[in-house]
Amino acid sequence: MGSPAVSDVSVPLESVIHTHELNRRQPRQPDFAAVISALVSLARTMADSPERTLQQLVEAALTLCHAHSAGISLLEDENGRKIFRWHGVAGEYAPHLWGTTPRDFSPCGTVLDTNQIQLMSHLDRHFRYFADVKPSIAEALLVPFHVGGEAVGTLWVISHDESRQFDREDARVLTTLGEFAAAAYQTLSRLIALKGIIATIREPLLVLDETFRIKMASRSFYETFRVTPALTEGRLLYEIGDGQWDIPELRVLLDDVLSKDKAVENFEVRHDFPALGRLTMSLSARRLRREGNPTALILLALEDVTARKQIEEELLRSNEDAQRFAYVAAHDLRAPLNSAMMLLQLLQQKTEAKLRDDESQILALATANLQRLQALMSDMLAYAQVGGAGKRTAVSLREPLQMALSNLQKDIEETGAQVNFGLLPTLRTDRYQLTLVFQNLISNAIKFRSDQPPCLQIGAKKEKGEWTVFIGDNGQGFDPQYAEQIFLPFKRLHGPDTPGSGIGLATCKRIVERLGGRIWAEAAQGEGATFYFTLPANSSVPASAVSRAG
Repeated sequence: MGSPAVSDVSVPLESVIHTHELNRRQPRQPDFAAVISALVSLARTMADSPERTLQQLVEAALTLCHAHSAGISLLEDENGRKIFRWHGVAGEYAPHLWGTTPRDFSPCGTVLDTNQIQLMSHLDRHFRYFADVKPSIAEALLVPFHVGGEAVGTLWVISHDESRQFDREDARVLTTLGEFAAAAYQTLSRLIALKGIIATIREPLLVLDETFRIKMASRSFYETFRVTPALTEGRLLYEIGDGQWDIPELRVLLDDVLSKDKAVENFEVRHDFPALGRLTMSLSARRLRREGNPTALILLALEDVTARKQIEEELLRSNEDAQRFAYVAAHDLRAPLNSAMMLLQLLQQKTEAKLRDDESQILALATANLQRLQALMSDMLAYAQVGGAGKRTAVSLREPLQMALSNLQKDIEETGAQVNFGLLPTLRTDRYQLTLVFQNLISNAIKFRSDQPPCLQIGAKKEKGEWTVFIGDNGQGFDPQYAEQIFLPFKRLHGPDTPGSGIGLATCKRIVERLGGRIWAEAAQGEGATFYFTLPANSSVPASAVSRAG
């Protein structure tokens, strides 16, 4: 006989409660030996693997009552309201572990309100949300359990068709198990609370003991890696899923967490999972200490970053291709450009006395344009060659600064520039790329000088875990509205008569960002400018006394 059709209108609660049927039905023969054996087994589990107690409890209820599904629902607070959460489920409803029902409108709530065993038939006719849960419920037998007079939940068994009807013996077995569950709850209350919290976390999460056995897991872990609580909790991490977590890097990570009390963040592991394929997992682990308990737990969070890593790798390949193209284009263009430049210069030398003034001006203009294009190609090559962070060693920032000043010595002498710098730190960085940064910024200050000889102040200060280097000048300055645009490639605020390609500051920005820092500028029109860039304070030893060049 099938389940009756569920109408759109719910029936009164009294229509689904049939508890009186328990006394009318002929009870089956008690199996005291089976019940005693189940309780002994539960007591042993409480001593050895307490996190498995509730699940084993419902598995015992399923077997002893010959039910199709069984579960235990515990009262919790969620977002300011009372709910029941399924902390243990066996049988057909096993996939619904950690499911919830409202306290004020649920079969479990009715049991606690009446403080009685309840037998319900086709309860989806009243509790309409069960109409979407498959398989449907033919009968449900629920018993309350209390701790210290306080209701904490219900234990229940379900039949999914009319072939199984519950009787007084089933009620007796459930009551016995319910009393045990109440006693177990007193012992397990803290663990149960933690388990409830873990269940709600969206990311895969494991709690391990000191032997790396799994105490509990989040619902997301089961869903992501397609395993069940029965085959997970209480087992060694390295044994579950046919050994798919027996990863050498993971063993080393967890050993360090346990023995060295070392927290690990975002440790990446690539591994072939039989059911899921090759994944890149980001692992974070830390040791949890419990008050009054010498044993420790390990919290292991797992994040599948496979898709993100693929996108990053594709972007990296795309950037490398673009960089390679820019380099090749700039490099290949230099050869014909240099040849054209040489031919023009040769022509200018041989015909200078024979040309009219207008022809001489045209030739000079062509030569100047080619020189500008030649400088542009050189700058493009420099920009394209800024790849990764380069080779990082302990470098006093005074070294790349002095290299830059040496390269610019001719410009410094011709303009009468004065460059002052104070104490500079020693950092793990790339001296050659920083030389290019200093050289571009100092050259920029000299190029856009005012009527007065250039005067530059260079220094560094440490703040919030990073060093900020500044280069201030007394030059022309610029309108603050262009403070961000000047770092874009080919962006120039001055006319074509001012030398330069507009790539120097873009190159500085690219280098600084690849070294883990930021760059910006502050200025006012006609009042000079100050350029700032930061570098991580990963190794900072103040060095270099105040010096002066110029």
